[in-house]
Amino acid sequence: MDKPLAKPHPGPLLDDQAVTAFVAEIRHPIDNVAAAVVYSSNGRLLWQREYRDNTLDVASSLSLTPPAEPGKRLLGQNYCAFDFPLKPASEEPHTFTLIVDTMDPPSLASVTLAAKDMLSCIARQIDLDAALETGTINVRCLRGTDPIRRHLEEIETDGSPSSVLQNIVDMCFAECEIDCFAAVFPDSNTRAVACKPSFDATIIDLMVEQLQKRLLEKRRVVTATITTENGVERHVTCAPVYRQRKLILGMVVIIAESNEPSHAKIVRAVADKLSKTQASRRAKGKFLARPELLTQIDGILTSDSDSFHSLIYFDADKMHAVNDSFGYSGGDRVLKIIRRIVADSSGANDVVAHLGGDRFAMFMPGASGDTAVAKAEQVLQLLAQETIDDGARSIKLSASCGVVDTAEARNGAEDMLVLAEVASRGAQERGGNQCARFQDIDSSIIQRRSDVDRVGFLQMALLENKFSLHAQEIASLNGESGQKYELLVRMDDENHPDSSPAQFLSAAERYQLMSALDRWVINSALTSIASTTNVMEIGLSTFCINVAAQSLQDDSLVDYIESRIAETGVPPDSLCFEITETTLVRNIEKAQSFVHRLQRLGCLVALDDFGTGYSSFAYLKTLPVNYLKIDGSFVRDVLENELSKTIVRAVVEIAKVIGAQTVAEHVENTLVRAWLKDAGIHYVQGFAIHRPEPFEGILTSIDEMSSVFDDDSERIDLSAQTVVRSVPSRILRMLKE
Repeated sequence: MDKPLAKPHPGPLLDDQAVTAFVAEIRHPIDNVAAAVVYSSNGRLLWQREYRDNTLDVASSLSLTPPAEPGKRLLGQNYCAFDFPLKPASEEPHTFTLIVDTMDPPSLASVTLAAKDMLSCIARQIDLDAALETGTINVRCLRGTDPIRRHLEEIETDGSPSSVLQNIVDMCFAECEIDCFAAVFPDSNTRAVACKPSFDATIIDLMVEQLQKRLLEKRRVVTATITTENGVERHVTCAPVYRQRKLILGMVVIIAESNEPSHAKIVRAVADKLSKTQASRRAKGKFLARPELLTQIDGILTSDSDSFHSLIYFDADKMHAVNDSFGYSGGDRVLKIIRRIVADSSGANDVVAHLGGDRFAMFMPGASGDTAVAKAEQVLQLLAQETIDDGARSIKLSASCGVVDTAEARNGAEDMLVLAEVASRGAQERGGNQCARFQDIDSSIIQRRSDVDRVGFLQMALLENKFSLHAQEIASLNGESGQKYELLVRMDDENHPDSSPAQFLSAAERYQLMSALDRWVINSALTSIASTTNVMEIGLSTFCINVAAQSLQDDSLVDYIESRIAETGVPPDSLCFEITETTLVRNIEKAQSFVHRLQRLGCLVALDDFGTGYSSFAYLKTLPVNYLKIDGSFVRDVLENELSKTIVRAVVEIAKVIGAQTVAEHVENTLVRAWLKDAGIHYVQGFAIHRPEPFEGILTSIDEMSSVFDDDSERIDLSAQTVVRSVPSRILRMLKE
């Protein structure tokens, strides 16, 4: 919605297109702008525009005397007006009023900051329109400047940046009687120089640092005098090339024998051309790669360290679902949509980048974190209007955004990118289709930053074997023979002795290290089990090993398990691999292949956290598992929560139908244990049963247990059918061998 309000009073009016563009810059960082109005010194309406419906009456009743200072006033109906004096050079003071529709209006200081520069532009537009109306505008041409301006307009800017730059410099040098013409961009290490053969071009490099300091200080054309090594005096004229109003990107330099007035006009015209060329190139949506983005950001942070700058990190949601439903061509279509929306939403001074895959970034020089959040939410709103479909099904598009500004990221471009990514992952884990801003007060994001810091240590811990295995007993409720244990991994972190498994597992999951960690656990467990001497008792035991979602994507993991079983000689049916139900239903095809291959090896399979998956139980028909482990959330409160009781009983019935045994997790007292036994649960696990202890100690205790095949074995009649039933088939196979 963007339309003029009621027709203004008759008389000289402002250029609608120009003022609309100026006001758009004011609106950019301010939410809920409803209308904008410009009044003359006598209260006559010169220009107005409505951005929201039903603000016509409010705006048309605002005729007032120009204020001496910026002011803020409440208008009722949730409207708030911000009034600013406009001070044209040739007219009496005018008034600019911005109307905001919100119950929580921004501060006068923040709106003043957003409007300050553009108010000057509107004031100058008032002068220009008045001069055009009265015919008193004067056109002054400076000799020697017109040919250059004409040639600048004719130069094509679609080529490579370096070639366009050199063409501009060569043209200007040819048109001027000077010693040297140069354009230099220190941050990107880009330069183009044209000079007389007798002139030493290295002088440019010697002057750049001092000229840059002068430009940052003066922010206008500067002049200087230099003396070359041979004692020749030369005059230097230099103009800044702006990326935006406050950020200097580079400089245009003329070095000549004399200081001509036209030189200032020439460098200013060329600098303006280069600024527009840069903005045009960005407006066309040229996406940088990650290294180029980091270089750009570091350059801007170096040249303008006093201003706020912000970075937005975009990570597309549901790309797995898109690829599964529409193939990789569908995924490519989604990326093109996101690319278009990000490009269209970027401002002339913003830098956009494609970081790879479904991740994009937008760097906003001179923008606060609040402004970046507003921009990110704008992108999300536009993306939410897009769908991908094939006629039979459709998926609505969304993304997760992370925002960080230089108030939080103080260590350069890499730090900004990492923190923005951390924030985007926070948004994704909260459900996606939202924006999260990195702030130290956000404990969940602090945890993610902690994960970033732990990644290097995790990698070294895997290389240097700084993990250890613990085990927790899974006790039988009906006296079945053989012991069962779940294996748990712990980190030997001397720098963080209080580091919990949840902390390093979170980092490993986020940064794709879980598959490597699972392999470490499998290798360590099988090596430790194989080193025990009491093979018979070990053969009666079952050791449960967790498998992460990332490991299911590793097609070679089952090959690795098979090779380690063959090398260590550990009985495969003493190993049980646990997969969470959520992991299974999200990776059903991979999980089915994984489970069937493990069962063909002779291994057991448990479905962990059963009851928490967002799916039907149809997969159980084609995925026979040996154990259903009931999630602890249904076990802890089973004595007082009727729904938990019903779910536990239902799982028992499901297990009977599919021929599986049940395990209840997080059993914390004997009363719960007793109720679970009555409900028909086979096994229980939790602190009330056994607290985890080092796996080596567990194996030692198993080793020291008296074997059923020692002194008492002579009194056992293996031909007795009752005895045969109590001896597992794997033990009988071992006896035969």
